[in-house]
Amino acid sequence: MKKKKNTAQLLQILRNTVPMLKHMKSHETHIVHIKANYGTYQLVIGPKHIEINGKIHHLFLSEEEVSANPSDEQVKKHLQDIIIMRDLEIHLVDEHGDGKMIRASDKALNGIEARELINLAGDKGRIMIREAQSSGRLPRETYDIIEADILHALEKNPEDSIEDVSEFTIE
Repeated sequence: MKKKKNTAQLLQILRNTVPMLKHMKSHETHIVHIKANYGTYQLVIGPKHIEINGKIHHLFLSEEEVSANPSDEQVKKHLQDIIIMRDLEIHLVDEHGDGKMIRASDKALNGIEARELINLAGDKGRIMIREAQSSGRLPRETYDIIEADILHALEKNPEDSIEDVSEFTIE
């Protein structure tokens, strides 16, 4: 339930912040460039889908979760059993625009490509990354992080967060 609410909330805040999205027609697609805390994103908002392309500085993968920052407990343990993914390229698609069907876009194999992986979990880390990718957990949780990051940026500082908006029509 939380996921659906965040996606609906994100779209509503975008509509309130970007005037041309308020009256979006069924054959229009809008592209919004957003600068947020964890990265920069390009949102392609179509009639029935949302595509997110962008860059995130880093993510932390553990057996329990994918997060933008390590927990206090993980820091106390010196990031033991963690994989640090740095300089990530993101290409994700929300098939129906409701936050439920997240997949890699056709532009990327896994939807998330890290320029650097720092494996502090040893052999277990190689298994963790494979499982997170193959199960779809990595794209889903990354999408949630991006969505929360964009929501936070738009709520706190919409003028500085929205870098560019464009529109194109499919006839």
